[in-house]
Amino acid sequence: MTGKQTIDVQKDAAITQFAVEVTLPLLADGPKMLGTGTLFTHEGRYFIVTAAHILKVDEDDPGSADIDLTGIAFPTGRGRQETLITLGSFTVHRPAPPSRVDVVVLELQDSETIATLKKGWRFLCFDAVAPFPFNARFILSGFPLEGATWDGQNVGQNFLTLATDPLHYVPKVKYPEPSIDRFFYLEDKGQLLDGSLREIPKLQGLSGASLWAYAEPAGLWSPATALKVVAVQSSYSRGKWIRCADWEAVRYIFNKPEIGFQTPP
Repeated sequence: MTGKQTIDVQKDAAITQFAVEVTLPLLADGPKMLGTGTLFTHEGRYFIVTAAHILKVDEDDPGSADIDLTGIAFPTGRGRQETLITLGSFTVHRPAPPSRVDVVVLELQDSETIATLKKGWRFLCFDAVAPFPFNARFILSGFPLEGATWDGQNVGQNFLTLATDPLHYVPKVKYPEPSIDRFFYLEDKGQLLDGSLREIPKLQGLSGASLWAYAEPAGLWSPATALKVVAVQSSYSRGKWIRCADWEAVRYIFNKPEIGFQTPP
């Protein structure tokens, strides 16, 4: 990966802590790893932004039936040994057909779920989102299937933060969306935030994860000022590329009249 800048150890740790607090692994009974979501709140409502295909029986067919949505679950905390609970009731907000853009918004309706997430995680406001920049360092963060554990009752997962840069070409993919697609390098070895290299695990499980843009702020440094969500990961080709959907596709969903925000993002 062609890193433009490295990040010192203290900032690296702060960035990872910030990202993991707002990033949620999504699973189904078994357990089966579905993907990764990011938590948002606006006007007293609570949402998970993720990839649309993780809700499909056939993940390669956007028109296929949904999985059993009542079985979608998450760990009760961020530790290495956590029980799973289901999301409870929620509303699914999708792009308007015939769009095949691979993003979806889950609006949480269950008060116990929201309380559990507030206790163990943190919800972002929309000021954590920014337009896609073309001169920044990018960080993908989420929960890969590789390294996860299950003892029949408790689940444990590793958190991955991977630095990357925009791809210099547009690969051939299913259902291309030229105005929304963003592509990034994915080599066999990747760069950690501090510039060191490591073997990259399979990214299965990161579908729906946030792609962050990193830039040194002009004023006081903090993860919240240095990091902005700019896209949602949808697919990858091992050793070649990562495909993401620009966050404008999510903004489009939140701006739909049926969402009913008084002040849309």
